[in-house]
Amino acid sequence: VINGLNTNEPLVTWVVDNSPTQNNGYFSLEVAYDEFFSSYYYSGKTDYIIGGTFYSDSFTATGSVGTQLYYRIKNNKDYETICGDILNSVTYSDIIPVTIQTNSINTY
Repeated sequence: VINGLNTNEPLVTWVVDNSPTQNNGYFSLEVAYDEFFSSYYYSGKTDYIIGGTFYSDSFTATGSVGTQLYYRIKNNKDYETICGDILNSVTYSDIIPVTIQTNSINTY
């Protein structure tokens, strides 16, 4: 999904270069009303899949033509030290702006 939304259930897909070797993290699709993510529209969680490189999530988009939304992927991973402590690492993808292009996505 990039630029305009013409469906009310957009599917966002992403690929990771290094597939997970453990179930020690998850991805979140974060959708917001502004590019600073101060107000979330949607947040979904997708667990790591060992050996998985392709991931996806969808959200329900509503709003009038011209409504601007922003999305990004958050990667949240835990590491265990040799002492047994858990360290958390969080990284984010680029922020992608999308605009609702048609009122037909608001049908019920």
